[in-house]
Amino acid sequence: MDCRQLTQHLAGLHDRHFHYLDAAGQACRRAYADFARDVTTLRARLTEAGIAPGERVGIHAANSVDWLLWDLALIDLGCIVVALPDDIVRQHGAQVFERFGLRLIALGKTSQSSKLEACAGTLPIDAWRTAAIEPRAADASSLGDDACALAFSSGTAGVPKCLVVNRRGIEWDTAHYFPQFAPGPRDRILLFLPFTHQQQRLLAYAAFSLGTSIVLTRPEQLFDALRLLQPTLCLAPPLFYEGIHERFLGRVEAMAPWQRALLGRARALLPRLPRACRKPLQRALFAPIHRALGGRLRIAVTGMAPIRRATLDFFGEIGVALHEAYGLTETGVIASNVPGANRPGTVGRLVPGCRVQLAPDGEVMVAREANACLGYFEPGAGVSPFVIHGLVPTGDIGAFDADGYLTLRGRKKEIIITAQGHKIHPEVVEARLNASPLIVRSVVFGDARKHLSALVVVRDDPAQQASEAVHAHVAHVNETLGDTARIGETVLTNVPFTLQNGLLNGSLKVNRRAVAERFFPAWFASTPDVTHLSDVPDLPGPRGAHAAGEPPCEPDPGLFALVKDAWEFALDMRPIDPHANFFEIGGDSLCAMRIITRLQGKIDTALDPSVLFLEPTIHAIASKLTRERLDAAQSRELAVDATAYEEGSL
Repeated sequence: MDCRQLTQHLAGLHDRHFHYLDAAGQACRRAYADFARDVTTLRARLTEAGIAPGERVGIHAANSVDWLLWDLALIDLGCIVVALPDDIVRQHGAQVFERFGLRLIALGKTSQSSKLEACAGTLPIDAWRTAAIEPRAADASSLGDDACALAFSSGTAGVPKCLVVNRRGIEWDTAHYFPQFAPGPRDRILLFLPFTHQQQRLLAYAAFSLGTSIVLTRPEQLFDALRLLQPTLCLAPPLFYEGIHERFLGRVEAMAPWQRALLGRARALLPRLPRACRKPLQRALFAPIHRALGGRLRIAVTGMAPIRRATLDFFGEIGVALHEAYGLTETGVIASNVPGANRPGTVGRLVPGCRVQLAPDGEVMVAREANACLGYFEPGAGVSPFVIHGLVPTGDIGAFDADGYLTLRGRKKEIIITAQGHKIHPEVVEARLNASPLIVRSVVFGDARKHLSALVVVRDDPAQQASEAVHAHVAHVNETLGDTARIGETVLTNVPFTLQNGLLNGSLKVNRRAVAERFFPAWFASTPDVTHLSDVPDLPGPRGAHAAGEPPCEPDPGLFALVKDAWEFALDMRPIDPHANFFEIGGDSLCAMRIITRLQGKIDTALDPSVLFLEPTIHAIASKLTRERLDAAQSRELAVDATAYEEGSL
């Protein structure tokens, strides 16, 4: 379906809805037909204001129905939607208007919105019905008839790339990929990642086209939304599914021995039961997980990064099919496991109509009738293509099996070349190491060395017993690798990989360089080899609010009590030391979301989930909230000029 016909299509869908939570956390819904009428009205208002086809309009706001309303109205009008993430606004401020040739920005409340609020050409995203729409002048060259958006994707070095989104590529994915999951009138697809991710908007367009309702939320409301709004289809990064799996394993470890034994016997029985008998037992054994996911989830999809095989198997065990998929922002979906053709450990078969050619070194080269993007946008320099002789080089190394399933072996740039000249894909070795239930993750190195070195992250303290078991598993893996890929050095740790400690990059993937520098310091300096986590000093650098140059602030007792209660609730741990590091006492991204949800409505300042990576203690967060409350009170009393407001903390 042509994207420009979606509004007309939605106008006839009175029984399909947006499902979302209001400010009080109550479940609400809005019919697609009502939404379509608002899209038509907004389009008319934009036209009256002088916004013309081909012109660029930015959206900088958190997820909401209004975000999609603006998006669809602009696509209807033939405009270029520029989805502005926080990091782009943080970097460029008001210069985003000139840099991207914007006539108007629909603005919501975000951590960076203060940088734009005083600018001409902005309009509150939810005030379009009554507020004056006053675009500013802009000088921007045409991006072509098929361009419909500018989207940002993190580059390999963490530098955002700006891509020109192809309307025909969106239509290709909605016609060729999503119908394979056979979504029906009773289905609800979950959208929770920011709409600055082009993939999330693609899910919305697919839902519109196929007549599937949408569960719309933000990351900080995710688990309340899952429970109350009951989605049936979910696409999420591996971190989401692995976090659920880890929480289950933690609950099992906390059980009494007889409970663990009973659960183990029931789990062993499951695969032997007929399918008709298996489902009720799955629902009973894993009832808390099904309740947390809303009770109706039937299809889950993941991509964006490799996922642990144990997590894939776990979701199969609880009765929710988890399908790995593969695609790029540049190309769109390339391959996917789908119902009836799901082979765990692969990224599935090619999407019908997609062609892949493997280069001599195994690199996946993709050809589609319509790629998701037309090229990279360079401010002041136009659009640079990424297609080479009709093919898009992905940088991923892959192989097909006899049945046409594609397995990704790793990134081309991360291939290890040993001192003997042997080429090794680290992800292959890591997958074998990660097969042990003792191991949370592993990272393998070995460029220009005689043997491989492996950092192994274990769930518990790397005590002697755990150490012996892990080293035994490493020895077993070595037997499967042969002499050319032998692991000769193993370092154990139980430190989680987080943005805060630098071991994950901005796209939540492993920062291999940072891992190597921290755990293998002898490679970079004349210091002793590290063999256990306890020998590794903490990374230097800011920790908490005081390191950022802000004056210390004693937390308000009321705020301190609220934050402490939220931590203890989310981590199921009492009491918690106010100065304990969130990640070192078992916190993860799922716990972070639960904390944010618990605090919503109880505090009068905004709290983004990312704050837990920067302020990882109860005391630091309570201090931050206290400081923001004082700043807010001060700003109400004083006339603050625009410069001070831009630099202040909201």
